[in-house]
Amino acid sequence: GGIWWFSASGDRHHHLLDANVIGFARIADEILAVDGLAHLTLRHGAVHSLDRDEATRQWRVRRTVDLGTAAELFVPAPPDTLLVLTIDGLVQYQAGETKRLLKSDYSILYPNSIARTVDGHVFVGMRYAVVEVAPDGAKFRERWLVPPKCMRLVRVSGAGCKCR
Repeated sequence: GGIWWFSASGDRHHHLLDANVIGFARIADEILAVDGLAHLTLRHGAVHSLDRDEATRQWRVRRTVDLGTAAELFVPAPPDTLLVLTIDGLVQYQAGETKRLLKSDYSILYPNSIARTVDGHVFVGMRYAVVEVAPDGAKFRERWLVPPKCMRLVRVSGAGCKCR
């Protein structure tokens, strides 16, 4: 994958980035592109800040911040923060800096949806369950929302998870 700029007529184009981009967000005054790839032992993810060069007026990648692992999903946390769910937990991006909020292994659960409430709770939909990540003082806690008859969600090799 990658990011390219094309003129309205399509006759001019400019290559910006080679990356597996999962989406774009506007946070405060930054336009961000998030990329992530997890395949076999490869785990890569980054947040790229895009802007226009004042002199040439061409789009460019101004800054890249390595997440250290694969990004899966992200959600804005207004006014100036992006929360990125990685296969290793939840990371906060703010003004070119990252901070790990929660360490957890989501690698075989295939997260595919994310939402944030106004009070800062993050809900992630994935195979077998929904997880709530909530602020708890200076830390974040994880609570798994599973069917009522499920006493405990456990991982099983190959199949992912099942209730016990």
